[in-house]
Amino acid sequence: MKKLILLILIPALILTLGGCFVASTHFEIGGAAKIELRSGNDGSSVEITDAEDIRHITENINTLRFEKVNVEGTYDGWSYDISWYGADGGLMDSMVIMGGNRVQYGGAYYDSLGATVDTVFLDRLLEGE
Repeated sequence: MKKLILLILIPALILTLGGCFVASTHFEIGGAAKIELRSGNDGSSVEITDAEDIRHITENINTLRFEKVNVEGTYDGWSYDISWYGADGGLMDSMVIMGGNRVQYGGAYYDSLGATVDTVFLDRLLEGE
């Protein structure tokens, strides 16, 4: 009887724990001299050159964990477009925040696991605060 219970419990435990581990990634966006932030809601944009603001945005995104997802079709709208530029003015990286916890980066879609991008901070920058 004990062997039967073990034969049932062990595979069930393995299947349960296997579902707990999600292959996740994080982004490593380097330091930038400037960020261009654009709103997908009203089209407004702002150029960010304050080092502390750049650090806050970059660290917020770099510390998040993301899971790559397959998305059928295309999105009609987006919430924010963020572009990082180096000291030479060249584009270093870019990301589109679709809304909620979904981003588009490098041509693929990702959902953040747990925490999300600090959109309250992005809204404050777009409003000029």
